[in-house]
Parts: sequence; structure tokens; C-alpha cells
Amino acid sequence: MFDTSKLLLEQMIFEVRFEHAFFYWDNSGKIFTEILKGWPTATVETVSTQEAKVIIKNKEEDLILTFSPQHININQSYPGGIKSMGEFTDYALSVIARHLNVNIFSRIGNRFIYMYKVDDVDASIALLQKTGFFSIPEDKFKKIGTSLKNPAVKFTAEKDNDVGYTFNMAHVSRKLEIKVPKPITYDASAFITNGFLVDIDFHTLKPVEGGNVRVHELLKKNKKDIEYFIGELLG
Repeated sequence: MFDTSKLLLEQMIFEVRFEHAFFYWDNSGKIFTEILKGWPTATVETVSTQEAKVIIKNKEEDLILTFSPQHININQSYPGGIKSMGEFTDYALSVIARHLNVNIFSRIGNRFIYMYKVDDVDASIALLQKTGFFSIPEDKFKKIGTSLKNPAVKFTAEKDNDVGYTFNMAHVSRKLEIKVPKPITYDASAFITNGFLVDIDFHTLKPVEGGNVRVHELLKKNKKDIEYFIGELLG
């Protein structure tokens, strides 16, 4: 059995898309005013005619919100759970959608990016082979190369013509390069240099009425479902 508790959730993303919302240019100030009033830890970082960005930087939240005439996106790095993102997104989504006069979302997406620590690329290959979607016979591979680099599997599964899940699993080898001035320190203990990436994107296939979206509950359900899928694929 694959132990999903050893997966590190590096990033969680929630996004809605919609037809062009022309009230973006008229009502962005109203959106900022209401969000900052309801969420005092938020700050406006950038504003342009194409997109606006709000950040929340503290130990518990560390959220980034962007919105434009076509989308609303909230992401969180290294979330400790779904509570902070769920609560903020439910609040911000209702504020933005109301001021942009958006009632229908053409697409809802919820992406979970996990990393699983491995020793080397061979360990990742072994995990990919467990899925049943990755197989390269040795005799055939010898005809095209001597070593396998960047092994990966990517596919999309659709369910009942309502929702889809895009799976991206791959070996990742990386370095963390961050320069900070003294005496500032940066805690990089959670960063995995050699890992097995599991990136799963839940998305709707049909338009959804905005008033029916409960983000906190959706995050909770999707996280449970996705970790079940991972266990089944890699178990």
C-alpha cells in the first residue's frame, strides 16, 4: 500500500473562469475596499487593466488572489490544511462575482500539487510503473537510448460528462536558489530536491451557477477524493 500521509502538499489552487466581465474596470476599487474590510491581513499588490493581485502574507495563510475580466484565481503554497483557503475563497469569490456581475462560471478548477520524496529517478520509475500507465520494454528502449530521463505520465479522466481530472505524475530533480539579505533567514526544510510529482487538476465540464459554489466544501471533497485516487494508482 502507498502511504499517502507521506505526500507533501506543495500547492493548492482554485480557479473559476467566465465570459468577459466588463465591470472589472468600473468596480475593481469596490472589490478591493470590500475585501480589505473583511480581510484586514490582505494587501493590494498590483492593479492593471488586465489583472489585479491581492496577497495575504502571514504564518497561517500565505494566499495569493488574482482576478481579471475572465477569471478568479486563488493559490496557496505549502498549506497546512484547507481551512484558511476555503474560508477566504468563499468570501472573496462572492465579493468579486457580485461586483463583476458574474452569475455563471464556464469552468471551475481545483488543483492539488503534491511531492513525494524519493532517492533517485529509479524510485520514481517504479512508482510510475505501479500505475499501469507507464511501461517501456527494456529491449525496445535499448534501440533508442541508454538512460531514461524525465519519466512522466499525463492523462485526463472524465466522469459522467460532468467533471474531469487531469493527472500529471513525473520525476522532479531541482535546486532551491533564494538569496536573502543578512540577517534574514529562510526556512527551506520542507523543500524536496528529488521527488515524485503528483499534480492533479479537478475541473468541471459544464457551466456552473455561481450561487451554487461552496468552495470550502469542494476543497474538502476534492482533497479526499484525490488522495484516494493517488492511493489506488500507486498502491
